[in-house]
Amino acid sequence: MASKLCLLVRQTEEEAQESVNQAKQAKLVFDGGVTHLPRPESLRDGCRDRPVSLPDTNRSLIESYIKAGNRRIGLLKTEGRRTLSLGKSLYMSKHVHDLQYHGINANISYCFVRGKVTPQQKLSLRPYNCWVVINKETGQFLSAECSCIVG
Repeated sequence: MASKLCLLVRQTEEEAQESVNQAKQAKLVFDGGVTHLPRPESLRDGCRDRPVSLPDTNRSLIESYIKAGNRRIGLLKTEGRRTLSLGKSLYMSKHVHDLQYHGINANISYCFVRGKVTPQQKLSLRPYNCWVVINKETGQFLSAECSCIVG
Protein backbone atom coordinates (compact mmCIF):
# COMPACT_ATOMS: atom_id res chain seq x y z
CA MET A 1 0.00 0.00 0.00
CA ALA A 2 2.76 2.47 0.94
CA SER A 3 4.61 1.89 -2.34
CA LYS A 4 1.44 2.63 -4.33
CA LEU A 5 1.21 5.94 -2.51
CA CYS A 6 4.94 6.61 -3.18
CA LEU A 7 5.67 6.69 0.53
CA LEU A 8 9.05 5.72 1.85
CA VAL A 9 8.96 2.57 3.90
CA ARG A 10 11.55 2.22 6.60
CA GLN A 11 13.64 -0.95 6.53
CA THR A 12 13.31 -3.39 9.37
CA GLU A 13 16.43 -4.03 11.45
CA GLU A 14 16.86 -7.39 9.68
CA GLU A 15 16.54 -5.81 6.21
CA ALA A 16 19.06 -3.11 7.10
CA GLN A 17 21.54 -5.70 8.38
CA GLU A 18 21.04 -7.80 5.24
CA SER A 19 21.81 -4.73 3.08
CA VAL A 20 25.02 -4.14 5.05
CA ASN A 21 26.04 -7.80 4.71
CA GLN A 22 25.42 -7.75 0.95
CA ALA A 23 27.49 -4.58 0.54
CA LYS A 24 30.33 -6.12 2.54
CA GLN A 25 30.25 -9.29 0.44
CA ALA A 26 30.21 -7.28 -2.80
CA LYS A 27 33.59 -5.78 -1.81
CA LEU A 28 35.09 -9.27 -2.15
CA VAL A 29 33.86 -10.18 -5.64
CA PHE A 30 36.25 -9.71 -8.57
CA ASP A 31 36.82 -10.73 -12.18
CA GLY A 32 33.24 -10.10 -13.21
CA GLY A 33 31.83 -12.23 -10.42
CA VAL A 34 34.14 -15.19 -11.00
CA THR A 35 36.39 -14.70 -7.96
CA HIS A 36 34.79 -14.55 -4.52
CA LEU A 37 37.29 -13.91 -1.73
CA PRO A 38 36.64 -15.01 1.85
CA ARG A 39 36.09 -12.46 4.59
CA PRO A 40 39.60 -11.52 5.78
CA GLU A 41 38.69 -12.01 9.43
CA SER A 42 37.85 -15.65 8.66
CA LEU A 43 41.45 -16.38 7.58
CA ARG A 44 43.42 -17.67 10.54
CA ASP A 45 46.21 -19.78 9.06
CA GLY A 46 48.75 -18.28 6.70
CA CYS A 47 48.84 -14.75 8.11
CA ARG A 48 52.28 -13.21 8.28
CA ASP A 49 52.98 -10.52 10.84
CA ARG A 50 55.55 -8.93 8.59
CA PRO A 51 54.17 -8.13 5.14
CA VAL A 52 57.37 -9.31 3.43
CA SER A 53 55.43 -10.65 0.47
CA LEU A 54 53.62 -7.38 -0.05
CA PRO A 55 53.22 -6.65 -3.77
CA ASP A 56 55.10 -3.69 -5.21
CA THR A 57 52.81 -0.71 -4.82
CA ASN A 58 53.23 3.03 -4.60
CA ARG A 59 51.59 6.27 -3.56
CA SER A 60 50.12 6.79 -7.03
CA LEU A 61 48.16 3.53 -6.79
CA ILE A 62 46.91 4.47 -3.33
CA GLU A 63 45.85 7.90 -4.60
CA SER A 64 44.02 6.32 -7.55
CA TYR A 65 42.01 4.08 -5.21
CA ILE A 66 41.11 6.96 -2.89
CA LYS A 67 40.14 9.26 -5.77
CA ALA A 68 37.92 6.57 -7.31
CA GLY A 69 36.22 6.05 -3.93
CA ASN A 70 35.67 9.77 -3.52
CA ARG A 71 34.12 10.00 -7.00
CA ARG A 72 31.75 7.15 -6.12
CA ILE A 73 30.42 9.05 -3.11
CA GLY A 74 30.52 12.51 -4.67
CA LEU A 75 33.58 13.95 -2.89
CA LEU A 76 35.40 15.48 -5.84
CA LYS A 77 36.62 18.71 -4.28
CA THR A 78 39.63 17.50 -2.30
CA GLU A 79 40.69 14.69 -4.68
CA GLY A 80 41.60 12.58 -1.66
CA ARG A 81 44.31 14.90 -0.34
CA ARG A 82 42.66 15.09 3.08
CA THR A 83 42.23 11.31 3.25
CA LEU A 84 45.87 10.72 2.29
CA SER A 85 47.07 13.31 4.76
CA LEU A 86 45.02 11.80 7.59
CA GLY A 87 46.17 8.27 6.74
CA LYS A 88 49.81 9.33 6.70
CA SER A 89 49.36 11.17 9.99
CA LEU A 90 47.80 8.10 11.63
CA TYR A 91 50.62 5.89 10.34
CA MET A 92 53.40 8.27 11.40
CA SER A 93 51.91 8.64 14.90
CA LYS A 94 51.84 4.83 15.33
CA HIS A 95 48.03 4.57 15.28
CA VAL A 96 48.37 1.88 12.57
CA HIS A 97 49.65 -1.40 14.01
CA ASP A 98 49.44 -5.19 13.95
CA LEU A 99 49.79 -5.33 10.16
CA GLN A 100 49.42 -8.79 8.62
CA TYR A 101 49.73 -10.10 5.09
CA HIS A 102 47.71 -13.02 3.75
CA GLY A 103 48.28 -14.34 0.23
CA ILE A 104 44.92 -16.20 0.28
CA ASN A 105 45.96 -18.80 -2.31
CA ALA A 106 48.87 -19.18 -4.73
CA ASN A 107 46.41 -19.48 -7.64
CA ILE A 108 44.63 -16.20 -6.86
CA SER A 109 45.96 -12.81 -7.98
CA TYR A 110 44.82 -11.06 -4.81
CA CYS A 111 46.05 -10.70 -1.26
CA PHE A 112 44.87 -9.09 1.95
CA VAL A 113 46.76 -6.68 4.13
CA ARG A 114 44.96 -6.17 7.39
CA GLY A 115 45.70 -4.32 10.56
CA LYS A 116 44.35 -2.27 13.40
CA VAL A 117 43.96 1.49 13.66
CA THR A 118 43.66 3.21 17.02
CA PRO A 119 41.10 6.03 16.85
CA GLN A 120 42.78 9.41 16.53
CA GLN A 121 40.67 11.22 19.14
CA LYS A 122 39.57 8.52 21.58
CA LEU A 123 42.66 6.49 22.34
CA SER A 124 40.84 4.44 24.98
CA LEU A 125 38.45 2.92 22.41
CA ARG A 126 39.16 -0.48 20.87
CA PRO A 127 41.21 -0.26 17.67
CA TYR A 128 39.34 -0.52 14.38
CA ASN A 129 39.92 -3.59 12.21
CA CYS A 130 40.88 -2.60 8.67
CA TRP A 131 41.84 -4.46 5.53
CA VAL A 132 42.68 -3.85 1.88
CA VAL A 133 42.67 -6.15 -1.13
CA ILE A 134 45.70 -5.68 -3.37
CA ASN A 135 46.39 -7.23 -6.76
CA LYS A 136 49.58 -9.28 -6.27
CA GLU A 137 50.79 -8.63 -9.84
CA THR A 138 50.02 -4.93 -10.31
CA GLY A 139 50.03 -3.61 -6.74
CA GLN A 140 46.66 -1.98 -7.42
CA PHE A 141 44.33 -1.41 -4.46
CA LEU A 142 40.95 -2.94 -5.25
CA SER A 143 38.83 -2.90 -2.12
CA ALA A 144 39.01 -1.93 1.53
CA GLU A 145 37.00 -1.90 4.71
CA CYS A 146 37.24 -0.56 8.23
CA SER A 147 35.13 -1.37 11.28
CA CYS A 148 34.85 2.34 12.10
CA ILE A 149 31.49 4.04 11.61
CA VAL A 150 32.47 5.30 8.14
CA GLY A 151 33.50 1.82 7.04
